[in-house]
Amino acid sequence: IVSGMGNGNFKPDDYVTTAQFVSMLVRMFFGEELAQDPAAYSIWYDQVLQWAKENGLLYQLEIGTVNRKGSEKWNKTVANGPIYREEVAVLLYNYLKQNVALPTEDTLRNETAAKIPDLGNNDATVLEQLAIASVYELGCLSGMDEKGTFRGELLMTRAQACAVLVRVQNVVETYNGSAVGAAWVKQVESGKIREVLKEETLPNGAEKTESNVTSWLNELRRVYPQGMSCTDENFHYIDPKTGKDTGNSGCYALAMYVFDHLFGYGAFYEAKPAKLTGNSFDSIQPGDHIRIGDLPHSVVVLETGDDYVKVVEGNFNQQVYWDNVYTKAELLGYKDVTVYSAY
Repeated sequence: IVSGMGNGNFKPDDYVTTAQFVSMLVRMFFGEELAQDPAAYSIWYDQVLQWAKENGLLYQLEIGTVNRKGSEKWNKTVANGPIYREEVAVLLYNYLKQNVALPTEDTLRNETAAKIPDLGNNDATVLEQLAIASVYELGCLSGMDEKGTFRGELLMTRAQACAVLVRVQNVVETYNGSAVGAAWVKQVESGKIREVLKEETLPNGAEKTESNVTSWLNELRRVYPQGMSCTDENFHYIDPKTGKDTGNSGCYALAMYVFDHLFGYGAFYEAKPAKLTGNSFDSIQPGDHIRIGDLPHSVVVLETGDDYVKVVEGNFNQQVYWDNVYTKAELLGYKDVTVYSAY
């Protein structure tokens, strides 16, 4: 992941360049893909910068421009120049937002911002401030003194870069190592996810019972925390196997993700739909996806009672909201309500 600087010297106190830091980040998290890349590159950093660009890591960072042939023409001065701490924050933010559940923007703009006295004192853009607050809150980049001053204008040494990347790796492994992440990712990678429904088990191997589904749902509170931003603009369902945006967003996207976590990739498409009626209300179970066509709006059931269901839903005041309650009378008052069940 990190090579020496010649003659066996690591030179930990040298400032790390933009290209070097991007190389470290890309090789740490895309190492296997890089090894299988058959393309030929004329400059050592072309490959890692291209991979970083294609995977959204260079968003809002001015390192290169597309030339007439459609390929990247990298700015050598920037690539070979030292990288600033605020630029490191943006790179890490661009990676982390795709791979872990970040703190909510309300948390970052209020609680986290209060810990960083110089967050708004420099020329940092809104995105840079959000990135700094995110990596600060996650513990990837800390303050430079006892007051928590971030000092985004400072450069970073090679030794500091290595320490930062280790922290990032720990954050990612902690997230993906949770009961939800580990089991679901394993199912996706195995290619056997669609068999989950037929096997009558959950992705973690547990029997598909209401109590086990409820436990699994409670684990998901860490993945999609209360107050997490979730709108039609910023929360889309990306097919975990093809990587393509399905066009489903907001509450519908959250319901699909939760359903996948609970019952396996593709479970939503195989679920049994049924029109909600007064008689069928008692058949609703934890994990069921309720689609209210009148609104339209989607929720996933957490708990059921004689005359209510407790749910998790997305795009509720533009956020993920847990434990909201819909009464039986309220749901039956709509004309178009469908319940999708994987039981």
